[in-house]
Amino acid sequence: MESLHQDSSALFDGLEKQKGSVDAQEDDGDITRGWAPGKLRSQADGAVLTYRSRKSQGPSSNSPIVFIGGLALAESFDSYFKTQAPSSDEYFLWLRGHQPSAWTATREVYDSDGRDMAAMIVEAARSSGSGQVRLVAHSYGVLVFQRMLQLSRFPEVRQALNLLKGGRVTLLNVTTHYGDSETAGGDQYAQMARIIRAFISWLDMMDSQAALMRRSMELNPALAPAIIPALMAWEIQRTQALSMASQGAVKELKGHLAQRWDPPIDAVRRRLLKVIGRNSSDPGWQEAFLRRANDTSKLEFTKTDAERLRTLGIGLDLIHSKDDQLIPWVSAKLLFDLLAVPTPDKAPGAGSSFESADGLFRAKVVDGDHYFPLRKPAEFADLLAPRPALDRP
Repeated sequence: MESLHQDSSALFDGLEKQKGSVDAQEDDGDITRGWAPGKLRSQADGAVLTYRSRKSQGPSSNSPIVFIGGLALAESFDSYFKTQAPSSDEYFLWLRGHQPSAWTATREVYDSDGRDMAAMIVEAARSSGSGQVRLVAHSYGVLVFQRMLQLSRFPEVRQALNLLKGGRVTLLNVTTHYGDSETAGGDQYAQMARIIRAFISWLDMMDSQAALMRRSMELNPALAPAIIPALMAWEIQRTQALSMASQGAVKELKGHLAQRWDPPIDAVRRRLLKVIGRNSSDPGWQEAFLRRANDTSKLEFTKTDAERLRTLGIGLDLIHSKDDQLIPWVSAKLLFDLLAVPTPDKAPGAGSSFESADGLFRAKVVDGDHYFPLRKPAEFADLLAPRPALDRP
């Protein structure tokens, strides 16, 4: 994997503030201090993605950790990054469409994300000189990991899976998809999947018609006076449609972050609201969000995929938040069942833990909501600490 390290500090809000200290009363939630910017070229289509990395504080034999965040909010770990000193080299990747990684148009964004996750794992191993890497994924990142596992025909994915062998992957706020499994969460989930599927189908159809008009104009420039206004009208309509289709999710996300957090991390929450406002006004972010939501509803994760994890010796720590606003227990249980982790039909209390017969896959319920790694960074850090096994109930 080609590393594109360079001075790209302009991509990081306030990166130059590393030179001085910030008074606690002026804390704006900035977490860039101590991080180095980097760039990664996607082997899927050449898109350039931005990541950041920081070194372990003091000597460490721990494997480097790659962090991948959520669907609408990539910055799933900023409170942890701000308050916890790293005991391993750490890498955080913005997937395409999440600034500062620009949106690169693709109809297969989910597959590109899977390959880009793999590329980040490979780059983390290369730059840290380690033969093994740990992965931590939250929410949408959990689904990207499942898709990455299915893309082993690509060399960067095979490399990444080899680097995860014998280690543990931490997956937070988990779920999966197969068949019409979205119906498990209730009618609203199934209806939302249908609406998004119809919207993306319409968008692709209109884009195809626009592409045909452009080709016609290239072949016969005399058609330009008739075609150009139609193309301009479509671009305006397209932008408006993307904005309207993503507004509901943005409103919900802002509502989730409206309540104050604990004082040491509330500045992070306020900063994330600004990030959401900036990203959600960008048509690239809107399209990335909607295409990802549609792609994950087509995932077919199977018991065969679960067995592949066993064959590779990749252990999973599966974390479910008791008060998750977006992923109910019944949806998390879809993944637990595929992995043969015995769990009850009704949601258990916080602190409950379960594991597969071979001990390779372990599940734990924590006291928190969908933003657990953001709202409870110390507890999240404790989950990341090496341990032989999760406590049994």
